[in-house]
Amino acid sequence: MFYNLVKKAGIQNSLTRQNLVNAAEHFGPFDTGFGNTITWDTHVPRQPWNCGYPVIVRGDKWVFEQQKFCET
Repeated sequence: MFYNLVKKAGIQNSLTRQNLVNAAEHFGPFDTGFGNTITWDTHVPRQPWNCGYPVIVRGDKWVFEQQKFCET
């Protein structure tokens, strides 16, 4: 995720704290590949997403189920 943040913002050669904060405040949507998407903005506090998609193994592949599971 960090690599994608830096690459999307184009700050590979200027990793200052201010550039990282600015990039993080405008990051996303980013598909994690685990069934969820990350979008960051300037709204604080940020609320974590407590949902996910169960993963099952079929043969030699991981398959994400369609039904979302959320912790309460």
